[in-house]
Amino acid sequence: MSYSIGATRATKAELETAIRDELSKVPVSQPVHEADIGQAFNAAKSLIDLMHDDPARDLYCSVSGSIWKNDAVVEQVSLNISISRQARKE
Repeated sequence: MSYSIGATRATKAELETAIRDELSKVPVSQPVHEADIGQAFNAAKSLIDLMHDDPARDLYCSVSGSIWKNDAVVEQVSLNISISRQARKE
């Protein structure tokens, strides 16, 4: 099962909250992600922490991941996180 989420916010704190909220929805429709969604959030947070707030620009974060389990054993897991600055839309 795989997912892809993203959010754009003005500050790191707002972006962290938005990503947490979006990731928390994934296991509702894909329960297999209960096994890895916490790690996905922690990884995204660690990268968001590297960024700096800029009053003139927004931060965008996308997170996508997939997991394959067989009899409660994780056979494969992947995660991709991207964070960038964007021009603020007014």
